[in-house]
Amino acid sequence: MKKAILVLLFFLLLLFPKTALAKDYSITQATISVDINSDGSASVAETRTYDFDGSFSWADEWINLKAKCDGCKNSIIEDVSIKEGGKDYLLSEEEEPGTYQLGPTPEKLYIKWFYQAQSEPKTFSLSYRIKNAVILQVDTSEFYWQLIGDAWAKGVSNVSATITLPESYPSDSLYAFGHGPLNGKVAIVAGDKVTYSAMGLPANKFVEARILFPKLENAAFAQKGTSSKEEILKEEKGFQTKNAVSSLTLNVILASICLFLLYRLIVWTERFLKYGKDAPLPEVNLSGKLHEPPSDLEPALVEALTRQPGYGPTGKSIVATIVNLIRKKVLEIQIEKPKKLVMGLFSVGPEYTLILKSESKVKLTALEKKLVDFIFSGVEKKISFSEIKSFPKTKPSATTEFWSDWKEKVHDSLLDTGIFEEKSKEMSGSIIADIVLFGILIFIYFVAMPFLIASSTALLLVTAGMLSIAGIIILIIFAIFMMKRTPIGNLELASWLAFKQFLKDYRVTKNYPIDSVILWEKYLVYGTALGISQKALSELPVDYNIAKNSNLYPLVGTTFADFGNSFSSLSSSFSGYGAHGVGSSGAFSGGGGGGGGGGGGGAG
Repeated sequence: MKKAILVLLFFLLLLFPKTALAKDYSITQATISVDINSDGSASVAETRTYDFDGSFSWADEWINLKAKCDGCKNSIIEDVSIKEGGKDYLLSEEEEPGTYQLGPTPEKLYIKWFYQAQSEPKTFSLSYRIKNAVILQVDTSEFYWQLIGDAWAKGVSNVSATITLPESYPSDSLYAFGHGPLNGKVAIVAGDKVTYSAMGLPANKFVEARILFPKLENAAFAQKGTSSKEEILKEEKGFQTKNAVSSLTLNVILASICLFLLYRLIVWTERFLKYGKDAPLPEVNLSGKLHEPPSDLEPALVEALTRQPGYGPTGKSIVATIVNLIRKKVLEIQIEKPKKLVMGLFSVGPEYTLILKSESKVKLTALEKKLVDFIFSGVEKKISFSEIKSFPKTKPSATTEFWSDWKEKVHDSLLDTGIFEEKSKEMSGSIIADIVLFGILIFIYFVAMPFLIASSTALLLVTAGMLSIAGIIILIIFAIFMMKRTPIGNLELASWLAFKQFLKDYRVTKNYPIDSVILWEKYLVYGTALGISQKALSELPVDYNIAKNSNLYPLVGTTFADFGNSFSSLSSSFSGYGAHGVGSSGAFSGGGGGGGGGGGGGAG
C-alpha cells in the first residue's frame, strides 16, 4: 500500500511542479496582422502579451531573412518600430526603458527593446515592412512566411493571425495552407482575408502561412520564382498526406493504448476478485464476544491484523510488545515519582525507565529481539521513556531503518503464520508495475493535451487520459486491499475483533473480577495492541493480592493510565519514524518550413 501511495504522489508532483526559479515569464497571446500590398510588399504587425514573474528589463526577437526558394533573394525588412500601449519606443543605443536597438545583417534582423517590468503583464507591438514579401511564381502569386519562428525560448498559449490580400479574389482562385502544430487551423474567411490560429504552441515550434492568389501585375518589389501552381499544390498535397498518415498513426496508437488500459483493468479486476477479495468474516459465537485472547499471536501481529486496509503496524505494536516483554520478565519497569518544580507548585512525571534483565532466559521472538537490540543498542542496559522518544532526533538514520524493518517483519510474520495468502502478496507486488505504467501515461497525457486537444486525435487522447486517471485510482485501491486472508486468517481476525469488543464493554467486565493473573496480564498486553484506552485497561478489576505476583504489578490501577499517557507520545514517536511534494477551412499540415521569416526571441 505504501509503495502504491508513494507512486501516486510522485506522479502528482510531476503533474503539478513548483518552479524554483527566481524569475520567469510566459507569452500568453501572439496576434499577428499581415497586409499584403499590390507592389509585392507586406506590412506586418506582431503583438505579444508577456506575463512576467519577477524583474525584467529587455526582450528581443530576430527574424530570418535568408532566401528559401530557388532564384529568390534574401528578404528585406524596413520601417521597424516598437510600441507599448500606444507609446512609440525610440531607436537608441542607451539601453534605457522605452528604447530599442536594431542589429541588421544580410541574413538576420535582430531587434532588442528595453522596459521595466516587475511581476506584471506587458503587451508590445512590433511593426515592420517586408519589402519583397510576395513571390511571383510561374502562374500564381505566393506569400510564404513563418509568422512565428522555431527558435523562440518560450511557447505561446494562443496564436492568431490575419492576412489581408491586396484585393478580394474569387474563392476558386485562392489557396491557403498552414504548417506547424497539428492543432493549428487555417480558414479563408473572405475573398481577401485568411486567418490562422493555434493553441498551446510549444517553444521551438513554428507557425507558417502559405497563400496562393492570382498573379499580381506591376508588383515592383515582388520576387520571381520558378514553380508553378500545380507543383506547389502537389507539394502541399504531399504535406497533407504525410500529416494524414501521422494523424492516423497517432489515432491507432491512442486507440491501442485505450484497449490496452481496458485490458489491464479487466485483468486486475479478475485477479483482485480471485486473489484479493476477502470472504466475509465468520461468526465466532452468538454473542459476538470472546472473554479470552483467542490465540498466542504476538501483540504486534494482532495490532497489524486488525488494521484494515493495509495491515500496517503503528506505534501501538511497539508499546504492546514492550508491555509483553515486561510481562515475560525480559524487561523491568521502574517508576520515578513526579518531581516538584517552582516552589512546589508544579510537577512533571512520573518518569518511566526500562531495565533489561540480563539474567532472563526467555527465548525471544525475532520481533522482540529486534526491538530489544534497538532500544538497548548501547552498553547501558537502562533507558528512560524520554530517551526513547528522542531517538528520531538523536539517531534519525537508525530509527528510520528500524521502523522500516519492523513494519516489513510484521508483514512477513503474518504471511509466515498462514494468515495471508502467499499469492496475494505476489499480486500486491506485481500491481505496482502497472501503477507506474498508468502514472507514466497520465504524465504523457498532460504533456500532450495542450498540443493535440484541438486536433482530430482529441477524442481518443481524452479517452486515454481519463482511462489512465481512473485506472490508476482503481489499481491503487486494488493494491491497498490486495492482501487476502486465508480461512485461518479470517477466523483469527474475527476472533480478535470479538475479544476487542469484550474489552470495550466496561459494564460486563466490571461485573466479573479477574481472578487469573495470567489472564489479566494478557488483557493489558492485547488491550494495548487493540487500541483499548489505557484508562479503561487501568480500571480492569483485579485481585491485587494475585497481581503482586506479576511483573506488571507496578502498573496496577491509575498508574497504568499514567503509564499509558506516557506511552501515547512514545507510540506517536514510533509511528512518525521515517517521515524525514471563404467559408473553407482546414488544419495545419506537419510539413513546411520552406517559407521566409521565422526566427525567435526571449526576455530577461
